[in-house]
Amino acid sequence: MKSKALPLLLATGLLWMAAQTVEANTIPAGTTLTVKTSTAISSRDSAGKKFQAELAQAVSVNGAVILPARTKLVGIVQSPRVQIASSTRPLTLKLTQLSLGSHVVPIKTEPLEVRNNSPWRSRSGVQITGGAFLFPVGTVLQFRLSQPLKI
Repeated sequence: MKSKALPLLLATGLLWMAAQTVEANTIPAGTTLTVKTSTAISSRDSAGKKFQAELAQAVSVNGAVILPARTKLVGIVQSPRVQIASSTRPLTLKLTQLSLGSHVVPIKTEPLEVRNNSPWRSRSGVQITGGAFLFPVGTVLQFRLSQPLKI
């Protein structure tokens, strides 16, 4: 009886460890990715224009680093900032892929709506932009994963 239980117990333990490894390499939906832009992004960029970024900080799951800081990412301008009558639609960005060595992994993030980032204001408190705004290289942005990411 003991000889049959031991292999079953070992097999169960191995399956549990394999499941933990798979879970440890999955970053759950809702995880925040803090990135630093490697290319400038303008509110006048057209929809579909790509931008480059890198992780500003590592992403960990259960204490294990899954994505190290400086992991390369690519995103797109989903919709440019548009002035419609008296209102303005915000600039919308999304991350679309990341690079792990020579492997490219598609990712899906929630749209990041970016409003005017101008530090200048008129005396009445209205932001002054000159019609467009720019996120220079090195701008830190935060995106949220909309789907789990399996590495």
